[in-house]
Order: sequence, then C-alpha cells, then structure tokens
Amino acid sequence: MRKKFKINEIFYSIQGEGANVGMPAIFVRFSGCNQTCAFCDTDHQPFFEYSEQRIREDVENLQKENNCKNIIWTGGEPTLQLEDNMLFYFVNKGYRNYIETNGTGVVPKLMDYITYSPKEGSIVVLKRVDEVRIPISAGMNLPEIENLPKAKNYFISPIDVSDKNIKYCLELIKRNSRWKLSAQMHKLLNIK
Repeated sequence: MRKKFKINEIFYSIQGEGANVGMPAIFVRFSGCNQTCAFCDTDHQPFFEYSEQRIREDVENLQKENNCKNIIWTGGEPTLQLEDNMLFYFVNKGYRNYIETNGTGVVPKLMDYITYSPKEGSIVVLKRVDEVRIPISAGMNLPEIENLPKAKNYFISPIDVSDKNIKYCLELIKRNSRWKLSAQMHKLLNIK
C-alpha cells in the first residue's frame, strides 16, 4: 500500500514572512503536528489524504499556471511526513525546496532553505538552518542566539498584530540588535 500524506492545502501565493518575504511560491501545507500552538495558522481538521502522485500533480499544475518553481513545505510540521524520496522528484525538475519547521524532526537532505521556528519546550535536532523565526507575544522571553542553531538571519515574528504586541517585539529588537522584525505580511495584506 502506498503512503498517504495528510494535506491541509496546496496553493500558490507569496511568502509572507522571513528573509524571503514577497517571493512567489507554491505552498504544500501538511496537517498534523507534534506540538499544539494556539496561534498556528494551519487548520488541522479537516485534512485530505494525498498520494505522492497527487502532490506532484497539484504542484506541477500550479507551476504551469504560474511559472514558479519555489515550493514551501509547511504545516503543521512537515518533517513528520516529508522525506527525501518525494523531494528527489522536484529537485530533478529544477524546483527549489524550502521548509518551515519547528526543528523537532529530521529535515530532508535535499532541502535548499530551512526556516526554523522553535516553540517553547522544543528539543532541537537541527544542525543547519538558514533562518530562525521566533513567534513572540508580549511578555514572552527571547532565547539567546548562542543557544540556537547558527543561521544567516534571526527574526522575531509577532504572534498577533495588536499594538501592545508589536511595540513589545520592536523593543526586543532594539535591545537585541542581531534580531530583525518579521511581520506576517500575508496576514496584513489579507492574502493566503
């Protein structure tokens, strides 16, 4: 029996946060996670069971319609389901693969770009990341960069866009100049 993947949705949009903000991409949003974050933007129920072939077809159709070969594997937690054998197909077709992960699972080796978004109490298994994006709400502590995997960019991402929370995040950045702000532009622009 072939493996089935729990998929929340596959869609085309722009990256709304982090170092690649504004980049057009095909998003493959997995359902299911090993953490329960109240602020998660994935609706884990309902989900659809997709075969690897169905994921390929949906991504290829979006690529043909939009001439885009950037795939962002997100979730939920994509490392619970995603493996190198699926990525191999897309790498051979010239796609660039990006992942957004909480860092608790093994990231496939064929990933071009890794966004690590740790949550409180996570045990990290990542050795290499391209960016760290910390979701922050007013009153939360900012981890020390030295305790995180080495990355090119470190971002604070406000969990909500209330005045209190934005002000808190900006103050954290002013006191910790190695961090940058990553507002969720897709939410501010009201796009998927």
